[in-house]
Parts: sequence; C-alpha cells; structure tokens
Amino acid sequence: SNDFMRLHRVAGESTLIDLDVQGAAPLKVLIQDVARNPMTGTVTHVDFRAVSMAEKITTRIPLRFVGVAPATATGTCVLVKHLDHLDVEALPDALVHEITIDLASLIAMDSTIHVRDIVMPAGITIRTRLDDVVAAITELAVEEEQPVAAAATAAEPVVVGKKGKDEAAVATAPAEEGKGKK
Repeated sequence: SNDFMRLHRVAGESTLIDLDVQGAAPLKVLIQDVARNPMTGTVTHVDFRAVSMAEKITTRIPLRFVGVAPATATGTCVLVKHLDHLDVEALPDALVHEITIDLASLIAMDSTIHVRDIVMPAGITIRTRLDDVVAAITELAVEEEQPVAAAATAAEPVVVGKKGKDEAAVATAPAEEGKGKK
C-alpha cells in the first residue's frame, strides 16, 4: 500500500506506468481509479487502464498553479480557480504528469486565464472548451455592517412571564377574543 501511494503521488493519473504482472510481460498502464477506506484512507483497490502506445487516448491532466497573482496583493481581490484539470487527447507517451499555470499574468481586477491561453506540450490536444475560464480575479465580497444601535435593538431579548399592567391586557386579549367565535 505504501509503495503504491508513493507511486501514485509521483505518477498521478496521467503518467505511464510499467505494470509487472507475474508470468507476463510488463504492461503500459495508467492509474484509472483508486478506492480508499473512508475511515483510514488506506488504498483498498486500484483500477489500471492498459493502453496501446500506437493509439491516442483521452484522459485528464491535473493543473498546478504557481506564483502569486499580483492583483490579490491589494486585499480587495481574490483568486478563483475554476478548473483543476484539463481533458486532453494524446498518444500515451506524450502525456505529462501535470500542466503548470503561472498566476503572474493576473495583475488587475477581472483578469482571467482561459483554456485557450495555455501552451500545451507537443502532441497533446486539449478537449476542454477553449473559452472555459481556468482562473480569474474577482472582487472580494464585503458584507455591510449594521450600525451598532440598530444591532443592539434587534438583538434585545423578549421577556416572557413578567406581567405589567399593559402586558396583562395583551396576554388575556387572545383568550377573550376566541370565546364568542365558533
């Protein structure tokens, strides 16, 4: 389990692995799916996908964001990551472990990085829509604060059970109101 977890961390799901099956020649595979125990997080099952080196395959490549978006330095803007992977098509030997997205180009409010802005390695074709936004700078939402006096009035507790002369009339009014009506 530990050996596989180290391999998965390095290879991810878009890097070819030579799977050595006892009694057969090694197979070129991708990690397709990993099942984990929900309580312990240990790996309980792995699905591998055998690939032909001569046929293009469709898979996902994760995005890794690097750098700092200069627009976030003001404190009034926030970086929003819309995608965490790209759907791609390529021959298996052209696949890469991850695609790096540099955030340095996000210098102002409403700056965006679209899929079409990403320079892909040779041999990889993007299948994700080119107009999709990968990352964007948006204004930080600020809630308006209530004035202190209005907040104190709104939060004042209601006293139940204490009867003054005005409260006694209010407390008995509904009971008298319902007596004559049916």
